[in-house]
Amino acid sequence: MKSLPITNQSNRIFAVLAVLTLVLSSLVSSLFSQKAAAAEIPSSITAASLTTNGTVAPGENMDLSFTWKVDDSTPIQSGDTITLTLPDTLAFPTTLSGLQLSVNGVPVGTYTLDATTGKIILSFNESGEAYFAANPNTKGGTVGAKVIASRSVQQNTQPTEITTGNFEGIPLANYTFEGVGDGQIDGYTFKYGYISTSDPTVINWIIIINGSQDIIRNIKISDTIGDGQTLDGNIRLVRLAYKDGGYKTEEEARNAAVIDNYSSNIVINGNTWEFSYGTPGNYNNVYNAPGTGVEYSPTFFIQYRTRISDISVPTGTLSNTVSFEGSNFPLRTREAKVNYDFSSWAVSWGVKSTAAQIAAKKILEGKTLEADQFEFELYEVAANGTETLIETVKNRADGSIVFSPITYTSAGLRSYVVREKAGNDPQITYSPVELNYKVNVTYENFQYLAQVGAPADTSFKNIYVAPTTTTTTVTTTTAEPTTTVTTTTAEPTTTVTTTTAEPTTTVTTTTAEPATTVATTTAEPATTVIVATTTGDPTTTEAAKTTTVSVPGTTRSTLPPSAKKGKTLPKTGEESSLTTSLIGFALLSLVGVTGVLYRRLKSA
Repeated sequence: MKSLPITNQSNRIFAVLAVLTLVLSSLVSSLFSQKAAAAEIPSSITAASLTTNGTVAPGENMDLSFTWKVDDSTPIQSGDTITLTLPDTLAFPTTLSGLQLSVNGVPVGTYTLDATTGKIILSFNESGEAYFAANPNTKGGTVGAKVIASRSVQQNTQPTEITTGNFEGIPLANYTFEGVGDGQIDGYTFKYGYISTSDPTVINWIIIINGSQDIIRNIKISDTIGDGQTLDGNIRLVRLAYKDGGYKTEEEARNAAVIDNYSSNIVINGNTWEFSYGTPGNYNNVYNAPGTGVEYSPTFFIQYRTRISDISVPTGTLSNTVSFEGSNFPLRTREAKVNYDFSSWAVSWGVKSTAAQIAAKKILEGKTLEADQFEFELYEVAANGTETLIETVKNRADGSIVFSPITYTSAGLRSYVVREKAGNDPQITYSPVELNYKVNVTYENFQYLAQVGAPADTSFKNIYVAPTTTTTTVTTTTAEPTTTVTTTTAEPTTTVTTTTAEPTTTVTTTTAEPATTVATTTAEPATTVIVATTTGDPTTTEAAKTTTVSVPGTTRSTLPPSAKKGKTLPKTGEESSLTTSLIGFALLSLVGVTGVLYRRLKSA
């Protein structure tokens, strides 16, 4: 088979390498650009438990703990989620988001407790993706949460055994709900409290007075707010329409028609408020039921809120006590208690101030930190998880990150998150940390006060790695060909002798790999030419000239005919010298071309 020329081979090599480079580049680009989108990943609950005291009061917390697991072969990427659902008999006291999700003490994401839907949502971040990639056999962990009896359970007015049911296939312990009345259906005083689903620092209180619609003259209602809380907003007190048989459940009272609103008649004195209905001796609080002639006194439905005044205490129990009496009815009281727990927030509360200022710290390892080197964003997080950008700032030279003070015109709990904007310096590993802050705003002494809750570690740590320098040395040695031409001419007065030594051409090519030596030696046949020439000239007599060219090996004698006249130029050896030079030039050209081709092939 005929071989292709070297040039074509090298061109083909270059072409193949170019194509392979393009294909490889395209493949790598595709692999990195086509990262799988965030998704809901399959999981299972391997264990779950519900811890109670056996008998549960309205709003009383129970401890739910469960262990989740993802199959080892399932990859976990940043943005992936796991969604779990509580049984219908349980509910979350309030919606909590941004809670830290950890595995073996390593933060891998956050989780949310949704009080509206009863769902638990585990969300993984970049830190979790890296951890699970390095530890593929540890895709699981344990999560704890506070739960209460669900709204459907709380409709029971007396102690009731509740079959909790299964949590994601795992059976939970049953509990007894003690009811929302006095333990008996007397229909006179009904009160309980529960943590707000939108603000865990707020307690909602529900009071129903005289649900049985018995005749009670000159009704007086008072309520004392216990320590550790303050009244938040207005008190709503309304008179409900007559209902045959009276009101037996909260649901019935909530859905009843409102006849009158007496909210403006409430008198507030410190942590106690009062309401009086009817004048002593006047029976104007007794009515006739429409179309029946039945006399009755109205049922009152009361709603108000209190705010936990000091949430720096992570757990506790708060209580309020309502009192109810009439001129013909003895004093009755009912105390309602609510447990709260902020320990899962993992924040440290600062002092109260007229403005909230959120701050963090920047740490750069491997290089001196400079002012304005990194950027950070502050977002406010709504109860539904929606984020709103508040401000973007840069670090100071000392590493401090300080956002502008925030003032408020309403009370409530605010949630914030701070993130670092990743830069494009390839020598820096940017921090994927998200810092979650809480700000509790209360209205005290005619002003709004803010208390900032910051995480234990408020630092963003970046790592700088100096670029490495690689030195490549390429040494090329080329020996130029050496051409030596030696001519010795001896011309005596009567004898011209020319001795020409053919040039010796030595071409040596040295390359780093492999070593090749080309040596060319040309030996002309040894020739001796003796020429005797006699020229007759009338005016000039020239002695016989003898030209001797001596080359070892051969001797030739030539005597021209005496009859032939003319002048013959002597041979000096220049013709053979020119031929040799041409041969050497050709050899040099050939070696040069060979060297170029070799270098191209080597480069290829």
